[in-house]
Amino acid sequence: MSVPSVSVIISVFEQLQYTKRCLAQLEETLAGKLDYEVIVIDDASKDGTVEFLKGLDERYRVFFNDQNQGFAKNNNLGAREARCEYLCFLNNDVFVQGDWLTPMLRVFEEKEKVGMVGNVQKLAGSRRYDHMGIVFSPQGKPCHYGQGFLHRPFKGEVRKWSAVTTACCLANRGKFLEIGGFDEIFLNGCEDIDLCLRMAEAGLDHYVVHDSVVEHV
Repeated sequence: MSVPSVSVIISVFEQLQYTKRCLAQLEETLAGKLDYEVIVIDDASKDGTVEFLKGLDERYRVFFNDQNQGFAKNNNLGAREARCEYLCFLNNDVFVQGDWLTPMLRVFEEKEKVGMVGNVQKLAGSRRYDHMGIVFSPQGKPCHYGQGFLHRPFKGEVRKWSAVTTACCLANRGKFLEIGGFDEIFLNGCEDIDLCLRMAEAGLDHYVVHDSVVEHV
């Protein structure tokens, strides 16, 4: 596998302390290890976030909204502006650690017809987990598998799931744009489920790398 390039896309609305920690841990885990860029879209923050983002160096590409646009529009903008082969959608309240990204990228080499690749998410400051993949109830309601768990099953595995959360996930940029990106009718919630369902209709499968673990507030 040639060394992949990744555009990390972060939609930000205030929560400045989270954003600072998110960016710091991105640099700690990725700097010097692969080719990546960081795209930040500020969604009309009023808490000092704008001033902080304007002070970032040339490693960061920052876009500023005059009015709140919501998660779907912001991430679609980031995807269009991205210069890399893969898109990593990352919430600013997700804190990465260790070798979290390389195993996720490897899925695109080892599997065919890959849609979204997610990971395991642990509640920040807690011993409990929040996400290990998304399943649907018999009534069609999407649920996070593993929510509230104190243990982590499927260690060492890459498992197929019906959907994954986009709080931290990977997609091939070409396929993401081809499928139409996030449906912008959604403001903040269910746009990731909708995207995964549309990708599945197009014949793509979704995976979780169960040895990639991050913290999510």
